[in-house]
Amino acid sequence: MKKLFSDRYAVTVNGEEKKVLSAPVKNAYFYGNERYFDMEEMGVCLFSHDFDCAAEIVIRPQFEAKSVRVRPETEFTFENGAVCLRLEKGGKYSVEFDNDIYRNLFLFVEEKHDFAVSGEVIRYTAGVHDAGKIVLKAGQTLYLEEGAYVNGYVLAGGDDIRICGYGVLCGSDFEHDDTKPREMLVRAERGRNLRVEGVFLLDSPSWTLCVAGYDGVVIDNVKQVGSARNSDGLDICASENVVITNCFLRNYDDNISIKARVGSVSGDCRNIVMRDCVLWSDCAHNMLVGPESDPAEENVYEHIVFENIRVLEHKEYHELYQGVMAIFAADNAVIRDVRWENIDVDFISYGRLFSFIYTEAYASTVGKKIENIVMRNVVCRTPVNGCGVLKGEDEERNVENVLIENMTIATKKITNQSAFVYRNAFVKAEIR
Repeated sequence: MKKLFSDRYAVTVNGEEKKVLSAPVKNAYFYGNERYFDMEEMGVCLFSHDFDCAAEIVIRPQFEAKSVRVRPETEFTFENGAVCLRLEKGGKYSVEFDNDIYRNLFLFVEEKHDFAVSGEVIRYTAGVHDAGKIVLKAGQTLYLEEGAYVNGYVLAGGDDIRICGYGVLCGSDFEHDDTKPREMLVRAERGRNLRVEGVFLLDSPSWTLCVAGYDGVVIDNVKQVGSARNSDGLDICASENVVITNCFLRNYDDNISIKARVGSVSGDCRNIVMRDCVLWSDCAHNMLVGPESDPAEENVYEHIVFENIRVLEHKEYHELYQGVMAIFAADNAVIRDVRWENIDVDFISYGRLFSFIYTEAYASTVGKKIENIVMRNVVCRTPVNGCGVLKGEDEERNVENVLIENMTIATKKITNQSAFVYRNAFVKAEIR
């Protein structure tokens, strides 16, 4: 296994030393007209606590630091080079010294929890394991105990599959070269009743967690850090009745992408809810509906909700792929009844707040329809160069019935169409 632990931070909890994982992240930038990438190392400290007493956490960076920021916001002190937090309950935070967002520390403090695994269980106990390919079949549970560091990837298929625990599934030792075949860290295809709970998914070679052709999915309290090209956090493909809650995702690509097709699996995407999550995208979108659909038949994306989402970062230089919130209608896609509500965005280092367009990206032609879209109670804390794009294709393939209600950028409420970077004649939108 490649470098597993970091010596950049020392962390204690009630006087007990905790391990800090090393997590690679990618920083993209332009020099002249060329794009370059720097690979950086951030830290991740994750542990559980029973909270019969508070967790007194001390973080000592092993370097000189002048300032610190903790997000989402919580009380802390910074004295004599140490950050001190007192937590009465679990939480997930980014601790950033001197505004360095590429060598920061993620602090994941879990409340003690009995996952109550039963039946046929594949179990990894505390320690380092070279597992390779892990195959899960109907009725099986993969349990990663706290302190388990598992170098492997999962292929799952069938009904009633569960992946759970406070352990780590790591893909660092597998092929990351995007010119060669790569594995997804977790790929689950065709079934009912899939649950993924508690685990930390680290450094996937490709997509991090792909769910394809499932009815009934719960993704709860999943943590991720990914730096590979196309390290999408959650790819929800041709699936229905999906609930995603309490996750903390940082990826070098879309944090969630809802698609109608992947490989040989295709179908509608319906009744998908993501709520109470923290997202950080170092490239591409944080929340994307589309574009990968089936060119041979109509695919419907409907009843999709994102609510109570905190976005810590959005950064994308390529104009097509900008947008914290995005819809890409391609092939035969009909995308309707999508709602973003209570969305709080900290930084858009480069890019836009939203982009709803027809496209041929990853497709053979543009889609069929975008309609009934709501963005309500959206706050972007920093200025952006125009907030977004609404772009219809023609009279039939328009963007219809868009409601923007209570959107604020850098304390200024959006009240008129001039706020858009681009809005063409095939768009029907209302701003309140």
